[in-house]
Amino acid sequence: MPSYEPDPSSVFSQQQWAEIAQSIGHDKIPPDVKQQICDALFQFRMTDIKPEDLGRFVEEARKFRASASKVENFLRVNFKWHNKFEDLLEEIYQLQRFVDRELKGRPKPKGGRPPSIARDTLVSNLSGVYERITGAKPARSENPDTGELSGPFARFITKIFEFHGVSVAGLKHAIARSATSAKNRV
Repeated sequence: MPSYEPDPSSVFSQQQWAEIAQSIGHDKIPPDVKQQICDALFQFRMTDIKPEDLGRFVEEARKFRASASKVENFLRVNFKWHNKFEDLLEEIYQLQRFVDRELKGRPKPKGGRPPSIARDTLVSNLSGVYERITGAKPARSENPDTGELSGPFARFITKIFEFHGVSVAGLKHAIARSATSAKNRV
């Protein structure tokens, strides 16, 4: 699947990337790992969008592609750079398909307070990134005096959440689940 998240330098500043790296005892984050973090954040944002908004987006993308196809046909006859337009149309189509799959793959609400699937998935995805970059399994540690999260994995996740404007409410439980899952992986 192609990456739809913008260039990592537009997601976090150089200073923020440096702080994320420092949170896990590194000097810098490699470009491919930055992209993995950005892709996880993109997936989180997509999951966090209301289904009716996603449905509206898919419908508007279909209409846009139909109109753009007419423009492409005009360009094909009259201009030589229509290939760039074809590439753009293909990217839009791939994004539309991705969003459509996301919409269809969502579970139906069962009532009550919904779990934060988006947040938990983000933490899970970031735990894989953490494990790849550090070579260590994610673990949950807590300051015994304050009860606050501590340790490199918690710092890594918290920095990313704070810098991207994601609420840290309930993060302790999501990190615990992710750490337990990582511990049980072979």
